[in-house]
Amino acid sequence: MKNFKKVAIFLACLITHYSLAKNPENFSVVKTCKKETCTVSSTFEGKRKEIVEFDINKISDVRKINNTLYYFHISCGNPCGYGHYVTKDEVFLTEDNEILFDEKKNCVIYADWNEKKIFSHTFNSRKPYHKLLYNFSEVADYKNNEDYKELLETEPLHQIFKDDAFIDEKGVLHLYAFGKESNLIKLKIKNACESNPIIKS
Repeated sequence: MKNFKKVAIFLACLITHYSLAKNPENFSVVKTCKKETCTVSSTFEGKRKEIVEFDINKISDVRKINNTLYYFHISCGNPCGYGHYVTKDEVFLTEDNEILFDEKKNCVIYADWNEKKIFSHTFNSRKPYHKLLYNFSEVADYKNNEDYKELLETEPLHQIFKDDAFIDEKGVLHLYAFGKESNLIKLKIKNACESNPIIKS
C-alpha cells in the first residue's frame, strides 16, 4: 500500500510538471504604461525581461500569435514603424518591411529595399533560421534593364510584392509585383520557410 501511495504521488507530480511545462501562461508578452513611457516585456516561467521602452504617445499594440510567439508594433509616425516578433528565446525586428507572415510555419517573409533583397525568418525553438531568398541585384534584368530598375524603385520593395503574396500547401512562396493582375514580375520560391530554397522566375 505504501508503495502504491509513493507511485501515485510520483505520478501526480509528473503530471503537474508536464502540465506546467505545457501551460501557455508560462510565456507572455505585455505592455505596461506609466505617466510618460510604456514598456513591452516578456515573461517566461516567472522571469521577466524588458524588451523595449518608448514614449507613451507612440501608437503600439501587442498581439498573441500562438503559445510560443507574440508580435508587437510601435509606430513612430507615418511611414515609420517597427515590428517585433518575440519568442522566449528571441526578439526579431522586422521594422515595417514585411511581405507576409505564415502562421502555419511561424515564418515571416520580408524585404530590404535598399539592398533589393527578400528574406525569410522562421521562429522555431528547435531550429530557428534566417536566410536570403532572392537578390534582385544579381538578376540580369535588374542590372541591365532601366525599366526593370525603375519598377523596383517606385516604392518600398515589401509594398511592391505585398499584394496577393501567399505560401501554398506545398510550401511555395508566390510573389507578384503589384498583384497578380499586373503581369509585371512573378516569382515562385520553393521551400521559402525551409532550408535550400529553389527559385524560379
